[in-house]
Amino acid sequence: MNMKHWLARLGSIALTLALTWVLARAWFQSALSERLWTWINGQFDAGAKPGLASDIETVLVLVVSLALSVSAVLLLRRCCLRRVR
Repeated sequence: MNMKHWLARLGSIALTLALTWVLARAWFQSALSERLWTWINGQFDAGAKPGLASDIETVLVLVVSLALSVSAVLLLRRCCLRRVR
């Protein structure tokens, strides 16, 4: 593989991680985040484990953000490759 290919891969990875970070930050700053945390916390012994609810929400948000970011970057890459050809 040549250097151009590696730079394109690194660019895709960097864009994916940046978009994941932006989506996760936007979620945690939203009012829906608090509602989701409250609902998850209510599912465990009537709110007796708030740390577990925070961990579950964090993992859930990161997984969803990463999946959305990868999908967006792959679609963007596909559109760019069509225009180049």
